[in-house]
Amino acid sequence: MESVEAVLIPVVAIIVIFGGAYGCIYFWLKTRNQQRLELLAKGLDRLRRWGAMLIGIGSGLLAGYGVSSGLGVDAWVAYIACISLASGLAVFSALRREKREESA
Repeated sequence: MESVEAVLIPVVAIIVIFGGAYGCIYFWLKTRNQQRLELLAKGLDRLRRWGAMLIGIGSGLLAGYGVSSGLGVDAWVAYIACISLASGLAVFSALRREKREESA
Protein backbone atom coordinates (compact mmCIF):
# COMPACT_ATOMS: atom_id res chain seq x y z
CA MET A 1 0.00 0.00 0.00
CA GLU A 2 2.80 2.34 0.83
CA SER A 3 4.52 1.76 -2.49
CA VAL A 4 1.41 2.88 -4.38
CA GLU A 5 1.30 6.12 -2.40
CA ALA A 6 5.01 6.64 -2.92
CA VAL A 7 4.48 6.48 -6.69
CA LEU A 8 1.11 8.20 -6.83
CA ILE A 9 2.02 11.35 -4.89
CA PRO A 10 4.83 12.49 -7.23
CA VAL A 11 2.75 11.64 -10.32
CA VAL A 12 -0.21 13.68 -9.06
CA ALA A 13 2.10 16.54 -8.06
CA ILE A 14 3.68 16.63 -11.53
CA ILE A 15 0.25 16.56 -13.22
CA VAL A 16 -1.02 19.39 -11.00
CA ILE A 17 2.08 21.55 -11.55
CA PHE A 18 2.17 21.13 -15.33
CA GLY A 19 -1.61 21.32 -15.62
CA GLY A 20 -1.67 24.57 -13.66
CA ALA A 21 1.12 26.02 -15.80
CA TYR A 22 -0.70 24.96 -18.95
CA GLY A 23 -3.95 26.50 -17.70
CA CYS A 24 -2.28 29.81 -16.84
CA ILE A 25 -0.52 30.06 -20.20
CA TYR A 26 -3.70 29.11 -22.09
CA PHE A 27 -5.75 31.69 -20.20
CA TRP A 28 -3.12 34.37 -20.76
CA LEU A 29 -2.89 33.69 -24.51
CA LYS A 30 -6.67 33.53 -24.92
CA THR A 31 -7.33 36.83 -23.13
CA ARG A 32 -4.46 38.53 -24.97
CA ASN A 33 -5.94 37.41 -28.29
CA GLN A 34 -9.41 38.64 -27.31
CA GLN A 35 -8.02 42.01 -26.23
CA ARG A 36 -6.15 42.42 -29.50
CA LEU A 37 -9.27 41.61 -31.51
CA GLU A 38 -11.29 44.18 -29.54
CA LEU A 39 -8.61 46.83 -30.02
CA LEU A 40 -8.50 46.06 -33.70
CA ALA A 41 -12.25 46.43 -33.99
CA LYS A 42 -12.17 49.76 -32.15
CA GLY A 43 -9.02 51.00 -33.88
CA LEU A 44 -10.29 50.29 -37.37
CA ASP A 45 -12.44 53.41 -37.33
CA ARG A 46 -9.47 55.47 -36.16
CA LEU A 47 -7.27 54.06 -38.92
CA ARG A 48 -9.95 54.84 -41.48
CA ARG A 49 -10.03 58.45 -40.30
CA TRP A 50 -6.24 58.73 -40.44
CA GLY A 51 -6.23 57.24 -43.92
CA ALA A 52 -8.87 59.68 -45.06
CA MET A 53 -6.89 62.55 -43.54
CA LEU A 54 -3.70 61.52 -45.35
CA ILE A 55 -5.55 61.10 -48.63
CA GLY A 56 -7.03 64.56 -48.12
CA ILE A 57 -3.63 66.09 -47.43
CA GLY A 58 -2.15 64.46 -50.51
CA SER A 59 -4.95 65.55 -52.79
CA GLY A 60 -4.86 69.01 -51.18
CA LEU A 61 -1.17 69.34 -52.00
CA LEU A 62 -1.85 68.33 -55.56
CA ALA A 63 -4.79 70.72 -55.87
CA GLY A 64 -2.77 73.50 -54.21
CA TYR A 65 -0.02 73.09 -56.76
CA GLY A 66 -2.58 73.26 -59.56
CA VAL A 67 -4.25 76.38 -58.13
CA SER A 68 -0.92 78.04 -57.45
CA SER A 69 0.52 77.48 -60.89
CA GLY A 70 -2.71 77.71 -62.91
CA LEU A 71 -4.41 80.70 -61.30
CA GLY A 72 -1.35 82.59 -60.10
CA VAL A 73 -2.40 82.58 -56.43
CA ASP A 74 0.35 82.78 -53.81
CA ALA A 75 1.69 79.30 -53.21
CA TRP A 76 1.31 79.19 -49.42
CA VAL A 77 -2.28 80.47 -49.59
CA ALA A 78 -3.21 77.93 -52.25
CA TYR A 79 -1.56 75.05 -50.39
CA ILE A 80 -3.10 75.85 -47.01
CA ALA A 81 -6.57 76.41 -48.45
CA CYS A 82 -6.57 73.29 -50.60
CA ILE A 83 -5.09 71.04 -47.89
CA SER A 84 -7.65 72.27 -45.35
CA LEU A 85 -10.55 71.86 -47.75
CA ALA A 86 -9.53 68.44 -49.07
CA SER A 87 -8.66 66.94 -45.66
CA GLY A 88 -11.89 68.28 -44.16
CA LEU A 89 -13.95 66.77 -46.96
CA ALA A 90 -12.11 63.45 -46.68
CA VAL A 91 -12.62 63.16 -42.91
CA PHE A 92 -16.26 64.25 -43.25
CA SER A 93 -16.89 61.58 -45.86
CA ALA A 94 -15.15 58.94 -43.69
CA LEU A 95 -17.29 59.86 -40.68
CA ARG A 96 -20.42 59.82 -42.79
CA ARG A 97 -19.52 56.40 -44.12
CA GLU A 98 -18.96 55.12 -40.56
CA LYS A 99 -22.40 56.39 -39.51
CA ARG A 100 -23.97 54.73 -42.52
CA GLU A 101 -22.27 51.40 -41.73
CA GLU A 102 -23.34 51.60 -38.07
CA SER A 103 -26.98 52.18 -38.97
CA ALA A 104 -27.03 49.36 -41.53
